[in-house]
Amino acid sequence: QLGSSLIKTYRELLNEAQVIDLSEEAPDKVLQRLYVNVERLKMEGDILAVQIWRTMRLIVAGGDGTASWLLGVVSDLKLSHPPPIATVPLGTGNNLPFSFGWGKKNPSTDQEAVKLFLGLVKHAKEIKIDSWHLILRMRAPKEGPCEPIAPLELPHSLHAFHRVSSGDSHDVVSMYLCK
Repeated sequence: QLGSSLIKTYRELLNEAQVIDLSEEAPDKVLQRLYVNVERLKMEGDILAVQIWRTMRLIVAGGDGTASWLLGVVSDLKLSHPPPIATVPLGTGNNLPFSFGWGKKNPSTDQEAVKLFLGLVKHAKEIKIDSWHLILRMRAPKEGPCEPIAPLELPHSLHAFHRVSSGDSHDVVSMYLCK
């Protein structure tokens, strides 16, 4: 339950336009708008836009599901220069932030702690990760009733984001896996 306090602190320290509440605006729309504007400014010869493009970092605060969601969006946008992403562990398991070296412990929300984290992000070594796009197909039974069953409990690192087809003879779910 630290999200609202943390977003308030980030907005106090950064330009409010740089801090996006994902419950208010989807990351794909934000990133698309950002990259379109930066590209336009670069084409107009804006030197600062080139520097922003080279040094931009994203920070996602949330659990493994939120981090996976943002990683999936960045992957799906197929950006020419995808930004590095730091993860602030606000979930219960925090496996993704831990595996990326950001720890498992929920952060402090005071300004000094956030400034320290921002400094770590600025100077962090980038690491590459593998990602896959999986399509799972489950055949409908040939005989007997086709009663709906409860969806599988997926690990946090699997994020179901849409059904591929409703008219297919298979129940198809597309997922993004981050490892």
